[in-house]
Order: sequence, then structure tokens, then C-alpha cells
Amino acid sequence: MRWFIVYELPPSARLDCMARLSTWLGEGRLQHAIADTFTLDAVVDAHERVESFAAMGNVVITIGS
Repeated sequence: MRWFIVYELPPSARLDCMARLSTWLGEGRLQHAIADTFTLDAVVDAHERVESFAAMGNVVITIGS
């Protein structure tokens, strides 16, 4: 496995990656794993969920209705 930081890629490689990701998103081939959703007034609970390392996926904060 090789780790990299996207900003270390040459500009042409970043543009290529963005084009591929945009295509995959448009085709519905990428899906987000959402572990939990919290309202803004429960942001402390959301933060604790992330810190507990119990969330398998993203923790989302909703703002507004």
C-alpha cells in the first residue's frame, strides 16, 4: 500500500484524477459510507461518536431543516 497526498501530485495527474472521480460520481459508482447523522444541536454527540472510533463511515452534521 502506498500513501500519498493529493497535493503532491503533478497538476496534470490531479486533473486526471478529478475527471475520473467526476465520471464515477456521475455514473453512481461511488457511494459514501455514512455511519451516523446528527443535527447541529447534537454536535457534541457527533464529536464523541467520532472520537470513540466506533463509527464505520462518515459522521454527518445536518444544518437547518
